[in-house]
Amino acid sequence: MDRGVSVVGGRLMSEYQYYEFVALDQALTAKQQGELRAVSSRGRITSSGFVNDYQWVI
Repeated sequence: MDRGVSVVGGRLMSEYQYYEFVALDQALTAKQQGELRAVSSRGRITSSGFVNDYQWVI
């Protein structure tokens, strides 16, 4: 999901992004979880998946 809202004239701009990946066939190993952590410091990483969301207003 990727949603953005902006108002012309520079009054308000916001952005929200949500990414979720789920391990279906087998659990993520500790090595795989470590590889994901190397890519994203904000993601919530477990043996069953990865969730990351961003939200900001400028």
